[in-house]
Amino acid sequence: MTEPHRFTSIMNCLTRITRQIVQQTSCYSQGQIYVLPLLMSVLPGIDLNDFDKTSITLDFFDTIFMLITCADCSSAVQTRNDLSDVIQEKITQCFTGAFLSPKVRKIVASLVQAMVTGNPIETIKYLLPQTCQFIKKIINNMERTVLLTDCKGDIELTWFLILFSELVRARGDVLLNYKSMIISIFHQCIHIIHKDSYQAIAQAATNVLQSLSNVYPIDDRSTIDNKNVLSVRTWGQSVDFDRLQIQYHIPNADEIDFACEFIETFIYPELTSLNENILTMSNDERLRSLTIILYIAIGCLRMVPRIDSKHVSDFMLSVVSTSSNPQFQCSIYPKEPKFRENLRMRLYIDIGHLLGRCNDGKSFGRCFINENSTS
Repeated sequence: MTEPHRFTSIMNCLTRITRQIVQQTSCYSQGQIYVLPLLMSVLPGIDLNDFDKTSITLDFFDTIFMLITCADCSSAVQTRNDLSDVIQEKITQCFTGAFLSPKVRKIVASLVQAMVTGNPIETIKYLLPQTCQFIKKIINNMERTVLLTDCKGDIELTWFLILFSELVRARGDVLLNYKSMIISIFHQCIHIIHKDSYQAIAQAATNVLQSLSNVYPIDDRSTIDNKNVLSVRTWGQSVDFDRLQIQYHIPNADEIDFACEFIETFIYPELTSLNENILTMSNDERLRSLTIILYIAIGCLRMVPRIDSKHVSDFMLSVVSTSSNPQFQCSIYPKEPKFRENLRMRLYIDIGHLLGRCNDGKSFGRCFINENSTS
């Protein structure tokens, strides 16, 4: 531990032989008894003064925890297998408290994201209502003119919006139960002018739409809970991919309707406001509106069909030999998403109009529009 170069070399070697250490084989059956002492011995490698040492230590932890199953073997398992009311209250109070430091926010947000991925139903049940309640309480205690003009913002409100954006990463079918609550928060917060706050609400919009409309795995575990099997016997075992029974989230009709309603409710007013007030809006207002439009588009354009266009005749082929496989697209939705128009075409036309109307004095807005149009 006192010689960083030797420590990093040893940790590099250990990271690459972790499967052989944790796996129970006839050739080396004693490796598993050294796992816990090994984890304890390398823990001091997390040194804030040495980035390389910390990095390789965390890499080792990440690798070894991907190969072993962590289980609570204490006597509490025989007592009850769920969280007590006191523990649930402590966890809820912890995550719904105000974390003012940006670094702490990122750490706590990543923990919330892991909880939402692992157990979305219980996490949303205990955290989302309280988070929304705190957001509404802060907004009700502030004047609306302050929210629309104060660029400094409220640190506590910003944290709860970040927490809200992480919570709405939950599965689409779980979010359906909190539809009115989610829509209400967006109505109250979407016009906040503070940069960190509107970026959090914009990210929440992307997360909501992707959770509702995307196909993604919701359970890809290679092992199942079995009280009659010791988890230590499965450490380090490889899995036949053909035998994996991965469960996917497939959007249903209600989720598609929710996503379409969300898009209709929030993106068109922003487009209308930009078209009508682009020359009188401040830079902060313009950036807020463009950010909201950009993040909603990122979340929903998978649902929007491509723009129908004529085939380009007399097209000059590239002199460089290239090979590309055409992508076949097929519908994965139980019903066709219905919009008042092709949103891709609407964005294309409106961005063109905005670029033409922004004069030289609005070059900051022009650059932002150019950046968004290429994203």
